[in-house]
Amino acid sequence: MLNVMLDTNILVKLAFVKNKLSLKKQVPKNLTKYEFILQKLENAEFFNVMSNWNKLELRDVLMKLKLAETFFLSGFSVDEFRDAKDEKIELSEKDKKVVNDVVFEIWKFCKRSTAVEMNNRKIEHWTKKGYSTMDIILIHQAELHKCDYFVTTDAQLYTSDELGKSFNIKICHVNDFKNKIHSFIVSESKKRKSKPYIEKKALLDALSYFKERKSIIEWNIEHNEKALRKRERLGKERGIKEPLIIPDGYWDEDKHLKEGIEISKKQLKECEEAIEDIHKAGSL
Repeated sequence: MLNVMLDTNILVKLAFVKNKLSLKKQVPKNLTKYEFILQKLENAEFFNVMSNWNKLELRDVLMKLKLAETFFLSGFSVDEFRDAKDEKIELSEKDKKVVNDVVFEIWKFCKRSTAVEMNNRKIEHWTKKGYSTMDIILIHQAELHKCDYFVTTDAQLYTSDELGKSFNIKICHVNDFKNKIHSFIVSESKKRKSKPYIEKKALLDALSYFKERKSIIEWNIEHNEKALRKRERLGKERGIKEPLIIPDGYWDEDKHLKEGIEISKKQLKECEEAIEDIHKAGSL
């Protein structure tokens, strides 16, 4: 199973795709590869490690994009954005909530972990070479989490062999990563259909694959259920006895947490059935 870290420029595109799909609109041709990646991520066909650093930068970028949209809707051109700031045009609470909900929707499907101990000298070394501080922090996080790839659209990052060697990680372009996912899935599919797959080693490989996938899905269920219990507890502490009625157009976090748990439970059942079939096939 591939463990990767998707750069913020890719997470932003995934957010755009989710928005199109939620509105039941056609995904533009230039975003179809991101639709493919999002689908595979949500189906747990690869794991994306997302640290707090990833989450913070994603929120920051989406807030800025939303603010730029607000400036345009207020009649300001790009050249007039400074004037818009002088007019104190800001995001509404509803706009902020929309952004936070989008960040959560990406976050909940990821392997959430943040390495606290970082090599600050290494980070400073690369920022002195002109690299973005946040880019280097994210690549370092990917290294510390032993990711297979750091995936980006930033040419400064994926064309630097020296950078990848320094952080002991493969930095690849999103197109290369899409091809790697496709090849991995095709390879797994061929294994399941071929005779050699029933051999002991192949069965053990498959068993390892589904056990790892099962572990991540169980982890996601546990954390989403914990978040739901926390929200219910806070509601009781505030004296809310009945479920809140969420107006149309607003994000119902409780509903989506429950839906996410149900999806994960279905995926968990599929994994357990696959593990059982492997045991039967090979008497493991």
